[in-house]
Amino acid sequence: MMYLMITQATAAWLLRQANHREAIARQLGELSAFESLKRTILTIGALRAAASPDGRVLALWNVDYISNTGEELWGGIKLEGRFGLLAHGDVVKEVFERELYIVNQRLQRLLLDERLIHRARDGGLHTCIAGRGAEAREHRLVYFEGDVLLGSTESKTVICFGPAWEDDSFLAAVRKETADLGAIVRTANSLLNDAGGRPVAETGLFGDLTERFPSNSTQVVTAETPVEDLPELSEAQASSLGAYQTADWTYEQWLATSSPLTAAQRRIVESSAIDVQPIRIVGAAGSGKTLLMMLLAIRRLYLAREQKAPLRVLYVAHNAAMQNAAYLRFIALGASEFMDDGMQKLEVKSLIELSREMLGSEDAPVIHSDAHETKTFQLQQVRESLAELLAGLRSPPESAVFARAKNDENFALLLSSFIADEIAIAIKGHGLTADRKRYVESERRLSRFHGLLDQEERGLVFECFVRYHKAIFEVLEVFDADDLALSLLARLHTPIWEMRRKKLGFDHVFVDETQLFNENERKLFPLLTKGKGDHVSVVLALDEAQQTRGAVSAGLGLLGFQGIADEKLGTVHRCTGSILKLAFFVIQRTTDLFGPDFPDFTGQTVTVIPSEHPLAAHPRLVMSSEDSRNIGKFALKQVRLLRKQNVRQIGIVCHSEVYWAVLRQELSQAELPFVLLTQRGERVYAERPLVVLARPDSVGGQEFDAVVAVGLEQGVVPPRVDFNQGLYSALEQQAFREMYVSFTRARYRLVVVNSFGSAPTAVLQQAIRAGLMLPSSE
Repeated sequence: MMYLMITQATAAWLLRQANHREAIARQLGELSAFESLKRTILTIGALRAAASPDGRVLALWNVDYISNTGEELWGGIKLEGRFGLLAHGDVVKEVFERELYIVNQRLQRLLLDERLIHRARDGGLHTCIAGRGAEAREHRLVYFEGDVLLGSTESKTVICFGPAWEDDSFLAAVRKETADLGAIVRTANSLLNDAGGRPVAETGLFGDLTERFPSNSTQVVTAETPVEDLPELSEAQASSLGAYQTADWTYEQWLATSSPLTAAQRRIVESSAIDVQPIRIVGAAGSGKTLLMMLLAIRRLYLAREQKAPLRVLYVAHNAAMQNAAYLRFIALGASEFMDDGMQKLEVKSLIELSREMLGSEDAPVIHSDAHETKTFQLQQVRESLAELLAGLRSPPESAVFARAKNDENFALLLSSFIADEIAIAIKGHGLTADRKRYVESERRLSRFHGLLDQEERGLVFECFVRYHKAIFEVLEVFDADDLALSLLARLHTPIWEMRRKKLGFDHVFVDETQLFNENERKLFPLLTKGKGDHVSVVLALDEAQQTRGAVSAGLGLLGFQGIADEKLGTVHRCTGSILKLAFFVIQRTTDLFGPDFPDFTGQTVTVIPSEHPLAAHPRLVMSSEDSRNIGKFALKQVRLLRKQNVRQIGIVCHSEVYWAVLRQELSQAELPFVLLTQRGERVYAERPLVVLARPDSVGGQEFDAVVAVGLEQGVVPPRVDFNQGLYSALEQQAFREMYVSFTRARYRLVVVNSFGSAPTAVLQQAIRAGLMLPSSE
C-alpha cells in the first residue's frame, strides 16, 4: 500500500520538464521496490527520494523547490494495489502527468481544465479522465481533497487513485483509504525534514534518473583521492599556495597551463554553460569560488570584445568592504579596461548601491550605504526594541523563551538575531507590516521560526517589530536594507521593467557569497538580467554552511532560478587534511539546514596543503588550569606560543559574547600587531605578521596560519534551552555553521581554548572520541 508523495512546487516543476517527468515515470516501479530507501535517501542531482520505515510512503522532492518553513504542500499518488498507478504499466507516463497536474492545480486551489470532464462525488471525492491518449482516456481517476494538521497548522492536500473504471467499488475503496490521509502527509513531511539524518543510498540503479537529472552542462567532478590521502604537489604548486603570492596574478597567468587552477575550475571557466542555464558554484571554504567567478566574468568580457558585441556584466558583493576588495582584485586580474563606459562593461556593486541607483533614490535616507553597517544597526535596534518591550510588560511573560531573554542578556542577543530575520522575511516579506492578526493567527507557517512560536510569542515578536519600525521609519525616518530590496522587487515586477529590461538589464549577473543575502534579496538577482531566452544568466557562488545566521532561505527554484545547475569544486587550497576533516565532521552533524548534499560534498573534497608542512599540527583542544581562569590571558598565552613556533598570522574567533570583552581587552593591551575585525570582507594584509580578533559572522573570507577558537563550551555554544526543543535545535544548527566557518579559516593550526572547569560542546566531544581532535591541558 505505497503512496508517492510529492510537493506542489516539485509537481509544478515536473510539469514544465517533460524529459525529467518521463524519466521518473519509467522508474517509479524500481523506486517503490527499492528497500534501501526505507533507511537511506536517494540523491540524484537536485532530486531526492526517501521511504518511510514501514514502506507505506515514498516522498519525492526537488531541493531547489523547497520553502523555508519546514512544512510543504503535499499531494499524493497511490502506486500499488488494484487502484494504484503501477497496476497499469501501459499508461503510467500519461496518467502520471495527469496526476501531477491535479496535485499542482488543486493544491493551489485552481480549477481543472474542463476537458478533463470533472465530476464531484459525495464525501469530498472527485473524478476526471485519467490522461491523454486513447488508452488513458478510457479510464478515470478519483482524487480526494482535504485539510490535514501539520504541527500546529492546517495544510491542504490531495491524493489521486487509479486509473480504473468508475464504479461503486472504486469509489468505496478510495473512501476507505482516505481515513489515514493526515498520517500519510505528516510522514512525507517528516521524511523531508529528517533527510539530513539519513545516509545517502549507494546504488547503480535508476540509470534514467542519473542520466537525466544532472544538468547537461555539468560534468561530475570526482576527486582522485579522499581527504585522508593527500595528492603530491609539484614544485610549482607548492610555491604558489600562499594567497599573497598569487594576489597580483593576471587573468592570463591564471589561465596559463602552469597555473594551480584545478581541472574542475579550468573546465568551468572555459565552458559555455552560462549561455544555457543559471549556475551555482558550490564548494568548501577555500575552494576558490570567488576567484573562479571573477575569471569567468572576465572571460565573457574577452569573448564579447573579440566578437565586437556589446555586453554588460554585473558583479554583486554583499557590503562595501567586499565590493572594494572585488574591485581591486578585478584590476589586478587585468579587467580595468572594462570598468569604464564602453561596449563591454563590468560593474562591481553592492546590492544596496545598486538598489538605490535603480530606484532613482541615491539620496534616499537609508540607515547606511554599507550593508554591513545597515544590518548591524538593524540588529542593535531590534535588540533595543526587545529590551524596551520586555521592560514595559506589566507581568512577566508566560513564554519561557521571552522570560529567559528578559533575564539573560546574551540569550536576548541570540533571540534578537532570530527576530530580525523574522521581521525581514516573515513580516515584511509577506507584506504583513500592517496586519498583526494575519501574522499572529496564521494557520500556515510563515517561516521555521514562526512555526516554533505560540500565539503569545508571535504577538511579542510582532510588538517588537512595531517598536523597531517606529524607531527606524518614524523617528529616524530612514529605510533599512529590506525596505530597499522589497521596493526594488516591486519595481522589477512591473510591466514597465519587463519592457525596459531587454535594454537596461544585464547580460550576466555574478553574485559572490550568495549565502549572505536573505530571501528578499535573492529574489532580485534573476530579475536584473535582460530576460532573453528561457533562462536567467546568473552565476552564484554559494556555501550555505557559511551562512551564520539562523534563517533558512527557500530553494533557488522558488526564487526564480529555474533549472539551476551545480558546478562543484572538490579541491581546497587552504586547510590541512586534519583541519578539513574536523570541519567536515562538524558540518555533517547539521540536519534541517543542509540535508544529504553536504556529506556528498565533503566526501569528494581534497586539500592541497600537505600535513607534512613544517607548521602543520593536529587540531587540539586546550583547557586552562585553575591558575588561568582569565580566558583572555589564557588565549593570549596560546597566541604567544604559536608566535614562538613561527606562526605568522593568527586569528582569534570568539564564539560567545560572554568572552568578547575580556579577549578584546587583553589582546589590545598586548604588544602585538593587533587587528579588530568587525565586518566580513575587510582587507587583512596576508604578507604581514598579525593577530586578528573576530566573531564568526565577520571572519568569513579570511585565512590565517592558525585559528584560536574561544567559547566552544557545553551550555555556552549553543546555550541550554530546555523549554523549547525547536529553538534549541535552530541554535545548535547555527553553532555548527559558526564552527565550520571558524575552523576553515586555518591553514596549518587549529586550537580550541576552553575555560577552567568547562566541558567541550557535544560535537567536539564526539570529535575527540573519533580522533579528530587532541585534548590537552595547560
